[in-house]
Amino acid sequence: MKKINVLIFCFICLSSCTFKTPEIKNEDCCITEGLFKGKWEDYYECGLFCIEKECYAQAVEYLNQALSIKTIDKRMIRTYGVHMIDYFPHREKEWLFIL
Repeated sequence: MKKINVLIFCFICLSSCTFKTPEIKNEDCCITEGLFKGKWEDYYECGLFCIEKECYAQAVEYLNQALSIKTIDKRMIRTYGVHMIDYFPHREKEWLFIL
């Protein structure tokens, strides 16, 4: 009986830790894989994916969200642990306005 209660408790705790991806107006556009945690790198990744899929209006929204959280452009910026990415949202937005 205690094992069942522990398993149910663990299931409830783990299922409450997940986040949903933000609502997307166009079903074919900007759907990324993985867990969306609402951090700046998640918004930046969604913005880059939208650019690849040519959904430029949504890409600008995602890049603006990323910029509202982290405003500086930087090469090899740390996301977590030793994982680093190039973070240039201003440059990406400039390209979107040119297109």
